[in-house]
Amino acid sequence: MVDCSCLIDDDSGDKPEVFHERMVKARKEYRCVECGEAIQKGERHECATGVWAGEWATYRTCDTCRVIRGDYCCSWVYGDLREALWGVLGVDYVTGVTADDD
Repeated sequence: MVDCSCLIDDDSGDKPEVFHERMVKARKEYRCVECGEAIQKGERHECATGVWAGEWATYRTCDTCRVIRGDYCCSWVYGDLREALWGVLGVDYVTGVTADDD
């Protein structure tokens, strides 16, 4: 097993039963599961589909959030990146607000 040296690690054990991840071009507008910003038609993004706890789900992640997640996470829960980075780094990478601003 490789040791994780990242800042964020989800060790909840909630692994998908089925999983497929690929980079795609948007055929219509979507929302990024991490930052909530629009993924515009034609924009390259990650599309992950799978079965978690018996339920099918699809998660679309903009390229910026995908890179941030790749730099800071060994594992994660889709949709929790923004909160996790706030908890670990004290920064909201979407708005630019820092814990020092509070």
